[in-house]
Amino acid sequence: MKQNSLIVLRPVCFFIFLILVVLSLASVLITLWFNKVAPIENEVKLIAHNINQDLISQIHNAAAFFSPNNASAVNFAQILNFCLDHNDPHLTNIESKVVPALFQAFSTIPYLSQISYIGLNGLFFAYCKEGDGPFALYSNSTFPARKDAEEKKYAWYLQPANHNTGKLYGVPTKFPAPALAKSSWLRGALNSTNGYASVGSGWRDSQDVLLLSTVRLDGNGLISLGFRVKPLVDFLVAQMTFYDGSLYLFTKDWNVTIKGFPSSRVSVILDGDQVLFQLSNHDDGQLQTVGNVSCNDERILSIGGNKYVFNCSPAKIAGLEFVFVLAVALDKYSSLVHKNIRLCFALIVVMVGAVVITICIFVSLIVEAARREMSLCGTLIKQMESTQQSERKSMNKSLAFASASHDIRASLAGISGLVEVCRTQLTKRDPCSSQVLENLLQMESCTRDLLGILNCILDTSKIEAGKMQLEEQVFDVEQLLEDVVDLYHPVGMKKGVDVILDPCDGSISRCCWARGDRSKLKQILSNLLSNAVKFTTEGHVSVGAWARKPYLENEMLGSSQTNCCLFKIHRANNESNSDPNCMDFTFEVNDTGKGIPREKRKSVFENYIQVRETAVGQQGTGLGLGIVQSLVRLMGGEIGIVDKEVGERGTCFRFNVLMTASPSTVDFWEPKPPKSRVVLLLKSGQRSNVLLAFMQRLGIKVHAVKQHQQLGPSLKKIKQKMMILSNHSCNSSSSSRSVPLSSLDGVDQSGMVLMVVDTCVGHLSDIKREIGDFRKDVRCYTRVVWLDSPNFDQDELTPPDLVISKPFHGSRLYETVGLLPEFGGVATRREEISTAVGGAEEEEGKPLAGKKILVVDDDPVGRKIATFVACRLGAVAICCENGAVASQLVCERLKGGESGRFDCILMDCEMPVMNGSEATARIREAEGSYSVRTAIVALSAGDEMERNRMMEAGVDAYITKPLNTNNLLKALSPLTTTSKMPESPI
Repeated sequence: MKQNSLIVLRPVCFFIFLILVVLSLASVLITLWFNKVAPIENEVKLIAHNINQDLISQIHNAAAFFSPNNASAVNFAQILNFCLDHNDPHLTNIESKVVPALFQAFSTIPYLSQISYIGLNGLFFAYCKEGDGPFALYSNSTFPARKDAEEKKYAWYLQPANHNTGKLYGVPTKFPAPALAKSSWLRGALNSTNGYASVGSGWRDSQDVLLLSTVRLDGNGLISLGFRVKPLVDFLVAQMTFYDGSLYLFTKDWNVTIKGFPSSRVSVILDGDQVLFQLSNHDDGQLQTVGNVSCNDERILSIGGNKYVFNCSPAKIAGLEFVFVLAVALDKYSSLVHKNIRLCFALIVVMVGAVVITICIFVSLIVEAARREMSLCGTLIKQMESTQQSERKSMNKSLAFASASHDIRASLAGISGLVEVCRTQLTKRDPCSSQVLENLLQMESCTRDLLGILNCILDTSKIEAGKMQLEEQVFDVEQLLEDVVDLYHPVGMKKGVDVILDPCDGSISRCCWARGDRSKLKQILSNLLSNAVKFTTEGHVSVGAWARKPYLENEMLGSSQTNCCLFKIHRANNESNSDPNCMDFTFEVNDTGKGIPREKRKSVFENYIQVRETAVGQQGTGLGLGIVQSLVRLMGGEIGIVDKEVGERGTCFRFNVLMTASPSTVDFWEPKPPKSRVVLLLKSGQRSNVLLAFMQRLGIKVHAVKQHQQLGPSLKKIKQKMMILSNHSCNSSSSSRSVPLSSLDGVDQSGMVLMVVDTCVGHLSDIKREIGDFRKDVRCYTRVVWLDSPNFDQDELTPPDLVISKPFHGSRLYETVGLLPEFGGVATRREEISTAVGGAEEEEGKPLAGKKILVVDDDPVGRKIATFVACRLGAVAICCENGAVASQLVCERLKGGESGRFDCILMDCEMPVMNGSEATARIREAEGSYSVRTAIVALSAGDEMERNRMMEAGVDAYITKPLNTNNLLKALSPLTTTSKMPESPI
């Protein structure tokens, strides 16, 4: 509990530490922030002052830009003075000299809105801009001589003008003439010698404010140039950046607001040399003076709650005296900086707060996760303890099963032996008691089944306990395959299922001698083949194998017929490349049974699992494939199920193992030039296809006949082909024409016809007749190999024909092919090639007559069975209960001389007082003083570790219980051929 509290406090302490770090960092950042902000504010104030001065300078520079406008008027007046007489000009002179000059100036001077000629005698002409096109305004007469003369009235006219030439067009419109004599700017211009600048309005629009530059001509009149104020002001504003400031322009009788205050309640008035700022009241609208600013002065005023810096200064624009006022908000830039500073500070505070909140949430989540983790850890610890306890129980159970294997196997061996003893004795006493014999046979079969189930359970226990080890020995892989297939062939034939050994590509024959665990490989093949025969009701079961070099990454793929990828095996470099003779042996068991559904293929390799769809009506423990997979993996391989073609029935198991192989020097599988022909007439179509492919790979011409009715037509076709070849041979060589058929038995057998006929395929009489007809008509050596059946009479055979027993594969197949000339051409004797179907029968004699055998076994049943078997073979049996008594008895017999010595000792492995290995070692040590060696045969229930200990102790042979006459004779075969026992282990 205390440890759990410490685990919870760890994230809390970490949280407090993070908070302190964040606050310290925030305080340091804020301090540095304010230290950096103060110099920035001072710098901003200085920059603001410089900006104000810069704005004033820009205003003066922009005003100076319009100074050439007044000079343009003076220069134009000088040009007209040369064109006109000093006397009063006439209307014709105005039209011919003044008007063209006016239009030229009107079209070339920038920003010019109107240009006028005003004669002192009343003549007037002007160009003005109205919209996109110019128009002309003129008078067609001078002032009247008498003011009271009504018949001659003075008037102005308005008429459009061409914008390219200035010529008038259209109908003139009468225009009211203004009172020019009363204009102040006209009088000012007449009194000025260098021109007069003023603010006025346009001739047509009184609201159009113009800057007028008026110059007097020499005694003839005036020239006036008018520039609109709005474009000039727009140009002035475009040249400057006000930074949210306000600008006002004033003259004595006119003012203009270029950029005013945001509030519309502010009004600006020029009062002498001062500018007054007034603010209207919200209630009654009365104006209240806020303050005034003198020219060439700078002052701070508060308007609308905001402070502004006012700068007032005179300026001359186009020759006209102006006063401008520039107002910029006080601390405009510094306040902006302050605002941004406050915003940034707020963002920093928010960020720090967010970090703190995030840390709080993070730590709370960590605390909660730690609590959950502690809970899960507690649960996991309990589960681990229960799992370890279960594993210990399972291991103890497996060890107990493994330890009890000897006693259980010994008991079953005793039962099996007693059944055999009873059956033998009953056969001798009462051969006709068939019911008792049948019961004994059933008891023996049940005992074997029980022993098989027990072996599966004990093997599983050994694998789980890790006691399963490999025992390598050199063995013939091809012979092992043939033995396993021959073992299950009779079982399959009883069900109508053909068990076939497929030689495949012949690679097994080239490297058949391999070093590996023969017994476990046989167990794997036997289990797979047993299941295949058990679950196949019709069709066939084929067993194939091939060998190849292993690769670093070996991919076992399905054949081209299955189009599937089975599995991948990854091996290390040292495993595949350390031994150059290491070979990858692949085995395949293919049946035509019900098959295993794809979704249940992985589960079939689990212990105690059976597929219901396949195992209906079949009994079993479900341990076989689990043991097979464990053994295959123990031998460095993998096992899986290969996909079949759509519509193809059955299951195909494929596995591989790694073994060291010795390459064979036999060139049996090398293709030979085709000389002979082989005719296959077999009952099984699949076996016929396998043999057909096998012989074609050897270069043999093969004719497969599916039914016995087709044998005659097939032989006729072969006969025709051979006659054509024979005629061609006769034409090329005349020496072969005089050779009789009877003498072909000892001459060159090229062109031989070999027939392999299954005696169960059809009517033997019809088949023999077709073969006899064929032999009469052909000039070649013909030989028939009959596959034996119980109804076949071997006495009726033609001398060169042979009879061999089924199944027709393996060594029988190779010996049959060896009859062909291209593969040796020497036929073996019938007794050498034929083999017994059911195994060797028991010999009637006494092969161990006169021999003395010592039986050493602590089990009374085991001693009784061993004594019975030895006596049945003619030997004299003496029994001992343990190894100590046996070793003492052997030593006494050695001292007594050769007459009392034992010829053989049957030694049990596990016994009290002294076990078999220790007793064997003492006996070998005692025999060393007498230079003799007694044959010692170990008896065991099948434990591999016991076998290793006994072989190391010095036994000569090893027999797995139950003991019977066959395995004892096989172990003691040297006793039946010579009086001396072998000097080395069997």
